[in-house]
Amino acid sequence: MGQKTSRSQAPRHRGDNKDGIRIVVIAGYAILVEAIHHLLTTYDDLDVAGTAGDGATAVDVVQRRRPDVVLLAHFGSALDELDVIGRLNAASSAPRILILSHDASQHASLRMLRAGAHGILSPDVGSAEVVQAIRTVHQGQLFLTPELQRACAERYLGVDSEQAPEERLTDREFQVMRFLALGHTNREIAGQLGVGVKTIDTHRANLLRKLDLRNNADVARFAIKKGVVKI
Repeated sequence: MGQKTSRSQAPRHRGDNKDGIRIVVIAGYAILVEAIHHLLTTYDDLDVAGTAGDGATAVDVVQRRRPDVVLLAHFGSALDELDVIGRLNAASSAPRILILSHDASQHASLRMLRAGAHGILSPDVGSAEVVQAIRTVHQGQLFLTPELQRACAERYLGVDSEQAPEERLTDREFQVMRFLALGHTNREIAGQLGVGVKTIDTHRANLLRKLDLRNNADVARFAIKKGVVKI
């Protein structure tokens, strides 16, 4: 007999379920926050304790609301997963982190796991899998797709020993590469990451050298080919 899913008949407001898994939803688009909130509040064991639209606000909300799980939904907004993961892990009440991302490529996912994420979901998942993932990471486990599980095993066993060019990049260079591929200027990237423009200039120069690329157009083509960004 299958396990019965616990759902309520009517959505609750945030904070009504004091005994449920406390969740903070971070997403760059208000409509996405609203959709996820509506989904999660129909489950008896889940409690949406707060929401945020950017990394800086997310840290404040997490510190105040102290959730068990943070669900970071990134679908082409100005949010950067690696930046937000770093901010959350530096917080005093570091929660479990689940990523729902349009960029669930193997390389990006492995970087997010190394940065401190506890689960990765691709954009084509159903609502039941999102809920299952929340419950899984809350229990102290990792939630990975079968493909990502296989990739992690291959890395651990040394099966995939040839290093891809993008893996030579530092996490910050990888972030800058993705922003450049999406058409952002160095000044815009500096503002998003909270660093100086000269620092971004240096990261750009380093990634161009490591990837043997010449300009931003080359970066965009490379990132699209590798699945780092979607068009």
